[in-house]
Amino acid sequence: MALYRKKTLIEAVQWFKLGDHPNVVPVPSNHPAWNCPEQAALCGWIKTLEGGSDTRWRTVRVGDWIATGTRGENWPINPSIFAETYELAE
Repeated sequence: MALYRKKTLIEAVQWFKLGDHPNVVPVPSNHPAWNCPEQAALCGWIKTLEGGSDTRWRTVRVGDWIATGTRGENWPINPSIFAETYELAE
């Protein structure tokens, strides 16, 4: 069995509060998909592309990394998953 490494580089920034990333917006607390048990100020929402062109909103929590892919798409990554999966390329 062969080993493979991802070919693409991503940009990423760690998120701590609203305003840290331009694509993270406040989560409407009355929305049925709201799933942030912490205080609403500690969470945000970001629009992602899942499954190609299907747009979905994902919850961003304090400490999550916001990745930007090759097509400009964003997605949140849990800090422990980020540490296991990515290393600084510079």
